[in-house]
Amino acid sequence: MMGGKDRKHFIQLGRGRKVIVQFNVETFRILAIVEPIMSTCLMIMKYTIDNSIRQSTSDTGNAKEYLEAVGKKFTKFDKAEKETLMKLLITTTYDGVSGFREHIMKLTHFFYKLKGMKVELANNFLVWQVLESLPSQFDALKTSYNAQKEEWDLSEMTAIVTQEEEMIKKEKSHVAFMITTDKGTKKFFKGNSSKSS
Repeated sequence: MMGGKDRKHFIQLGRGRKVIVQFNVETFRILAIVEPIMSTCLMIMKYTIDNSIRQSTSDTGNAKEYLEAVGKKFTKFDKAEKETLMKLLITTTYDGVSGFREHIMKLTHFFYKLKGMKVELANNFLVWQVLESLPSQFDALKTSYNAQKEEWDLSEMTAIVTQEEEMIKKEKSHVAFMITTDKGTKKFFKGNSSKSS
């Protein structure tokens, strides 16, 4: 940085150069303010970024260069995340424990994260994938969908499959009967409520 004596010397050089000299002096003032801020930013970046990224990035003395280096590394991580999300979208199946809406929300989350990463996926692919992820109890619904000419959107499919899920749950509701014998032993029998009524 320029000392006060050097500044005075440059300012006295003449009127034509005065604007340039004043700009340079102003630049030095800005740099005097910005330089500590940039080094503080670099320090904050290094200590708040994930350890695996920090260790794999070359150390630079400049915040901008450091961000560019991290950006190059992030591109590699971005590809790995795309692969993971695509596998999750394709292999996740309905577990039968959580509700169907939660299952759709999970697959939709994977789908829109991929779209946000600029992976070209059609909306009807999501509908098809959700139907494919359903268990065999939904085979009749899958066949019905494939036989139709028109395609469902996500909200239509959600409503139809949720309705189908409720019908399947009603068919499977069970009742337990307890019988006590003369000896005090208890026996349990399971029965289907639709057959017992």
